[in-house]
Amino acid sequence: MISPQSEPEEPGLLGVAGHIQPCGWLLVLDADADTVLRASANLTELTSLPMTEVLNASLAQLLGRRLART
Repeated sequence: MISPQSEPEEPGLLGVAGHIQPCGWLLVLDADADTVLRASANLTELTSLPMTEVLNASLAQLLGRRLART
């Protein structure tokens, strides 16, 4: 399941987001790979972060600068 932003125009990878293994999660980033545009619903369960903090956050804010750079 994808976060409550608008539905993707093409299903592609986003269409299978509900089928991610329970130990993982999916982030959709902007073209610069900096800002989180969408996230799988299970991210909140695995990280205890509310979706309001995840969406539009920078990747560095979510993962830390060191991990975001890699």
